[in-house]
Amino acid sequence: MIQVMQSQFQTGSGGVKVYILTPPEDQIMKQLAITKGYFGKLGEAVLASQIQSALSMSDIRYCSAMRLLSDKNYAYEGLNFGQGATASLLPPGDEYALRVGFAK
Repeated sequence: MIQVMQSQFQTGSGGVKVYILTPPEDQIMKQLAITKGYFGKLGEAVLASQIQSALSMSDIRYCSAMRLLSDKNYAYEGLNFGQGATASLLPPGDEYALRVGFAK
């Protein structure tokens, strides 16, 4: 199983980084990959409240999972366009979403 996971997550530089996400992180990544945000793009500037509502996730669980995703460089939270905080996928997060089949 480890060999399969390593081949699935190989990077172009020859190194292998495998992150196994916690269930809350996984849920957020999936939601970001399928939700259009403020600019009409999938996974970009999606309202945090929209993610929390769709996943029935508490503030504490959401903040904790987003902190872990930020540490992995998969997603970040912070932009506010007057309606509340937003979350966005970063390029490694986009790639992860594609590889695991979250993105359409």
